[in-house]
Amino acid sequence: MKSKVSVQLLLLYGRPASKANNRMIAGLLIQRPEWIYNALTLMNENNSPIVSRIAWSLSDVSDLNPELLNPHIEALTDFLLTKPASGICRNLLRIIEKYPIQEPHWLPLFEQCLQWVQSTKTPVAVRCNAMTVAYRIGEQIPELLQ
Repeated sequence: MKSKVSVQLLLLYGRPASKANNRMIAGLLIQRPEWIYNALTLMNENNSPIVSRIAWSLSDVSDLNPELLNPHIEALTDFLLTKPASGICRNLLRIIEKYPIQEPHWLPLFEQCLQWVQSTKTPVAVRCNAMTVAYRIGEQIPELLQ
């Protein structure tokens, strides 16, 4: 059974997608940081349109108040590596590139980013964000950039 917060978030994410609506949801997540956990849980339980909307609002949270997502970066990275749909990738990569990347994720994330960069089927925005994340990992492991 979903929590009351999760149901409220699902109703908000079910509204028509717009920048204004997304900013409103991001504002709620900033006002109630405990809701971020619920949003992450919904990401793991739902289909792509809802997941894309959640990733978009979390990206806005990271732009407006980045420290709120710091405790969740590992979960976001795990999600990105296990469910790499392009609509989700762009926003999750935008978030991840702002934070230190933890050692257990260096190689899997670096390899996945290189796959996105090299694929002509990957949207340009995802490729750009993937290049940034790969470079940030390379700063921590210089041998990867050679």
